[in-house]
Amino acid sequence: MTQQFWDETFKAHNFYGYDIQPFARECDEFLTKNKLKTILDLGCGQGQDSIYFAERGYKLTSVDFSIQALSCFNHPNITKVQSDMRNLPFKHNSFDAVYASFSIHFFKAAEIKEIIKKIHRIVKPNGFFFLIAKNVKDKYYGKGTEIEPNTFISENIMRHFFTEKEVKQLLSDFKIIRCIEDSHTKKYDPLSFYYKVTARKVKL
Repeated sequence: MTQQFWDETFKAHNFYGYDIQPFARECDEFLTKNKLKTILDLGCGQGQDSIYFAERGYKLTSVDFSIQALSCFNHPNITKVQSDMRNLPFKHNSFDAVYASFSIHFFKAAEIKEIIKKIHRIVKPNGFFFLIAKNVKDKYYGKGTEIEPNTFISENIMRHFFTEKEVKQLLSDFKIIRCIEDSHTKKYDPLSFYYKVTARKVKL
């Protein structure tokens, strides 16, 4: 999937709707408890969750591949960066937390593994990684062409679907605080299944 694909997708300014992810509110409680301040919103899309966090007083760096998506929102607490997740332009230990909601599954397994390594590098010691990742019960699983195990291309969109075992293996350099299966149904939208994960970069 190219930048042009996502730019075309996000010409609809509410492509995924304006609702804040319930996961963002859960993370807010956790961030407040641990007095964290800086967040990288990875694959922020049109910025609904970035705006939510920014209005709560956090300093956001919001990253997306699509310039069109990034043009849809602004806030004084948000710095927007156009970048591919596979080439994150940040120094070691840059953020208190990385937040990736429904964004990391648009890659092949080997690419996801490298992205996770980069996330571990840019999170501060004792910082956190918040992740929502689609799992093999999801409505899109099995649709289209399987290009590698648990990875399918359907209507020009590639999605990887995680098992719990895979999530835990990928996050082996973190301490996993929780890994919970959840689901939701929206009007006119079949059931979506995913894992909600909170993990901590343990200080060595």
